Amino acid sequence: MICPKLDELETDTLDPTRIEMVSNGTWAGMIAMNLQVHVSCGPCNLMVEVDMNKQPPDGKAIGVAFRCGECGRLGGTIISGPAPRRV
Repeated sequence: MICPKLDELETDTLDPTRIEMVSNGTWAGMIAMNLQVHVSCGPCNLMVEVDMNKQPPDGKAIGVAFRCGECGRLGGTIISGPAPRRV
C-alpha cells in the first residue's frame, strides 16, 4: 500500500511535487506513517510494543513473526495507527 506523507504538506493545498511516497511493507514506511506494532501471547497473557527503530529500515514489516520470550510460541501481531488528535 502506498500512502502520501501528509505531515509535511500545507493544509490548504496539496502540491504533488512535495508528496513523498512510502510503503507500509517496510519498517521505515510504518514509522513514516506513525503506525505502532504490538505482539501478544495469549497463553502467557503478555503484550509488548515492537521498537521499530531497532528493525532494519528496508526490512519486511508485514508478515513478520515474533516468538514469545517466555514460552517460545508465535505471538499475534497487532498493527495500529496513532491515537486520534484532539482539536
